[in-house]
Amino acid sequence: MVEQMAVFDRNRTTADIPTEVIDVANAIVGRLQSRKLAEIVLPVPGTGLRVPNRVRCYLQAHIRRCLTFIEAGAAELKADRPIAAELCTRAIYENAATICDFTDKLKPLCEAVDYAGVEELVTKAAFTTRIPSFIETHGDRPTSSPAVRRCRLR
Repeated sequence: MVEQMAVFDRNRTTADIPTEVIDVANAIVGRLQSRKLAEIVLPVPGTGLRVPNRVRCYLQAHIRRCLTFIEAGAAELKADRPIAAELCTRAIYENAATICDFTDKLKPLCEAVDYAGVEELVTKAAFTTRIPSFIETHGDRPTSSPAVRRCRLR
């Protein structure tokens, strides 16, 4: 496994942020980076199920979004642009809230073995839009293409 470079520099912090906090933040970033997958095959090999990997794709998108805003926020701090860094922080909080909301709804569906409910939840979460022209063209019911065979990730 390739060791990732620390996002936050222990030597470039303020007195009110202990170096231990920097170390924990870097460890969390490392854990998120280690959860990134290169590819998710739809359907699941051996079972033919699609929904479990749709859930994985949805969560992968949010892991990557978090990492993007963490890295952008750190870059903005290094460039002495604290307001832009705060906007990145807000986006991270919103992303975390979205993940928590999704998992709070997902857990009871999994416990009840409600496969159709899980599929409806993940489809709605992944494909819902507020863009008026998309809704006008495609309607307000989220759909996904059954032709999607792989979720390619960068």
